[in-house]
Amino acid sequence: MSAVTLGNGTGALDDVRVLDLAGEIGQYCTKLLADLGADVIKIEPSGGDPVRHLPPFHGDEEGVDRSLYWLNLNTNKRSITLDIEKPEDHASFEKLVATADVVVETFDPGYLDSLGLGYETLSKIRSGIILTSITGFGQTGAHAHYKAPDIVGVAMGGIMWLAGDPRDPPNVPPWKQGYISASIHAAGGTLTALYHRDLTGEGQHVDVSMQEAVSIAQETAMQTWDMITALRTRNAHKGVIPVDVPGIGPYECSDGWVFGYVGSPAGATWGDLLAWMIEEGKAEDLAEEPCKSFCEGLNLRFLSTLTQDPATIAEKFQRMAHINVVLRRFVKTKAKWEMYEQAALRTRFDAGGHREEPTAPAPPLADAGRAPGAGRDAGIPGATIPPIRDTVGDSQAPAGGWGAPEGSSRRSRKLAVGGQNGHEHRIEISQPRRRQPRLPRYRFRRAGARLHPRLVLQPDDVGRADEGVRAQAPRDRRRPAWHGRVRQA
Repeated sequence: MSAVTLGNGTGALDDVRVLDLAGEIGQYCTKLLADLGADVIKIEPSGGDPVRHLPPFHGDEEGVDRSLYWLNLNTNKRSITLDIEKPEDHASFEKLVATADVVVETFDPGYLDSLGLGYETLSKIRSGIILTSITGFGQTGAHAHYKAPDIVGVAMGGIMWLAGDPRDPPNVPPWKQGYISASIHAAGGTLTALYHRDLTGEGQHVDVSMQEAVSIAQETAMQTWDMITALRTRNAHKGVIPVDVPGIGPYECSDGWVFGYVGSPAGATWGDLLAWMIEEGKAEDLAEEPCKSFCEGLNLRFLSTLTQDPATIAEKFQRMAHINVVLRRFVKTKAKWEMYEQAALRTRFDAGGHREEPTAPAPPLADAGRAPGAGRDAGIPGATIPPIRDTVGDSQAPAGGWGAPEGSSRRSRKLAVGGQNGHEHRIEISQPRRRQPRLPRYRFRRAGARLHPRLVLQPDDVGRADEGVRAQAPRDRRRPAWHGRVRQA
């Protein structure tokens, strides 16, 4: 696992506060910002974030603190309950805005304006504020107010047309790639806007369309239309190559199926696989020339040049088909777990480079509850951290009592919002430090991989179950890859 840090060991966004109003489509965006060190305050509605009720659940038992999907999207965030439509909470939100650098929201276009909380209003409360809006089709245009769950985003963005077997209808890609794509672009756009603000002092409204974010994943589909006026069609796992590439795709085992990706830069080579087949005495004629050299040369570079020599392409396709027949016979003799284990043992690859020892232990991994180099299973909720009630107080707030006590640090402030029985749950927050213009130099530091998230979730302090749950998480920073688009408001 990697942590993104500046040269002095602090997080790249340690001096940035983010107010997270995002629904499911945008929660990965704020997670990326939190992983970079930002202080992300998740604002949940009175009934709690609806994503808390989405499967899968830890132990297959539903509960507000048991959704693994929600836990994954919300590590490194703090959480409060706030209904911005209520006058008393509306005022509390504005006080939070006065201390924030970024607000991320996923409401329908115009909703925040209808509450008097649009970009123009927020920028008056906090000069230089950045509002990042994530919707299906952006803030303007003919489709701006269309409903856009993930399936609509991947369909209208074009990748659903390219996913799956050509004999089947278009397939929905797994794991809500529309939402993830929108969030990645939103995070990149937000970072760009933060850098722009560092240089100019100006905030921006970052407008992210899921459809546009997804469309970049169409590979060469757009170029194919522009250059030869042809539509790329579904081609299963083959990509632009019209034959089954040996080692890539689904293979039937004796007890099920595995998906292989041999020859990729981050995996085993065909030399590794062929050596195993030879050891088992099941390589057939692949162990002899010219098949042996052909197999060992199967990689992405070879595939990228496959069609450059028309005189030999038919012969190459025929040889690839034969290799696949032999490989399928070999895999059919193995169990799924054996294929998985041997793939890991023979790959000899990790993020730090090549090494002699295998990157995965022999099975079963669960015997000791851990794997060498991978850390111990943290479980859910994981290691104990201070309960939220130790950091959130229920106190009578004096007039104007929103400032931080003198000498308090950014990381030690209290956080609570809402009120009951004449008491106000008080937020004690210092004004965040404004970064000076700079070009940070990133240092990537490897740490032992751990199973995450580790969240300790406590009931609402005032005992009102309908107000959801607050969460506090340890600082689990990871390195994201991002790019995005910023629209000047």
